[in-house]
Amino acid sequence: MYDHVGNVTQITHSWKVAAGSIQDFSISGDAVDLLYPGAPARPIALKLTNPNSVAILVTDVRVTVAPNTDCNPATNVVVTQSDVSTTKPVKILAGASVTLPTQLVAAPKIRMLNLSTNQDACKNATFSLSYNGSARS
Repeated sequence: MYDHVGNVTQITHSWKVAAGSIQDFSISGDAVDLLYPGAPARPIALKLTNPNSVAILVTDVRVTVAPNTDCNPATNVVVTQSDVSTTKPVKILAGASVTLPTQLVAAPKIRMLNLSTNQDACKNATFSLSYNGSARS
């Protein structure tokens, strides 16, 4: 995400891959543009990386917005999750990476709601994103 002066905050998380893999796959990424009330949803370009020696199928990717002391994301921010699923997995070859969106799978999106209440507390706010996912080999 970008803060009020245009600096980028990037967060990376890793998980254990089910079905016998001993290495983590990782998800990293950031929103593509600034958020402001009423702006269109911004894609969150996510890079999925497989360090394993076998291909994996990513079957779930979730993005959450961490609480912010000034601007409550539960009230002010909406995340539309990617459509990665068990019926629409993303294949990542051994030692490779895939960036969402792909031709078949949408990237998650984030937008800031335009509420009828005062949102001045959200001016210059920075939101931290967390990523969670599942995969199988």
